Amino acid sequence: MRSDSETHSPATVDFADIKFAVVMVVVGLTLFFTKNFVPDAGLNRYVTDIIASFCCVAYILHRARRHPERLDEWGLTTRLSPTGRIAGAGLVVLAFAGPATLAFILGGRLSFSLSMVVSGLGYVWSAFAQEFLLCSILANALARTRLFRGAWRVPAFAGVVFGLAHLLPEGFHWPHTPLMMGFTALVGFTVVFYFLRFRNLWPIVALHAIGFPMLTTWMDPITRTLG
Repeated sequence: MRSDSETHSPATVDFADIKFAVVMVVVGLTLFFTKNFVPDAGLNRYVTDIIASFCCVAYILHRARRHPERLDEWGLTTRLSPTGRIAGAGLVVLAFAGPATLAFILGGRLSFSLSMVVSGLGYVWSAFAQEFLLCSILANALARTRLFRGAWRVPAFAGVVFGLAHLLPEGFHWPHTPLMMGFTALVGFTVVFYFLRFRNLWPIVALHAIGFPMLTTWMDPITRTLG
């Protein structure tokens, strides 16, 4: 187990990770279209989230048996420095404060319920799978290429990908879709920047799990009424 200051990216891309990412894209699209166009299949968001997370966990266990050093590269066992802990805590605060601030500016009020906590706990499965693929797989691979060298290129590209990924589930609705895509793109940029700096995935998973119910409860209803 290494600290974030001791973790360095190797010079070559791990093509096993790339193959797994391609498989997960196919799995994700298959689950998405099955859930939406084959209602008799009985798929819902929680089932698809668990399937995606199970695939990620199975891949992690399989690779880690022969290559335990991958656990550090994926940000699963890397020790956080004091700076990394402070920054991670800031991410968790941002997960609450970001949606709350935007919702209050746009809607003028906030409400809180226990269902938001339950929703966040239930979303941990999806948060882990999404962030593992975005940070541990995609960001790790891009950071090893010449085209994406530098502190900002990988986070910027990943932010665009993360924002566009939120267009697929619902289609385009003005101004809801641009607002949500912009917000999620900013989140994608932030979490990838954090991951490449500190090499630890867990604060990012916490941000995603906490931010999801805040986003869907506070911002989503407001942005749908605009325009």
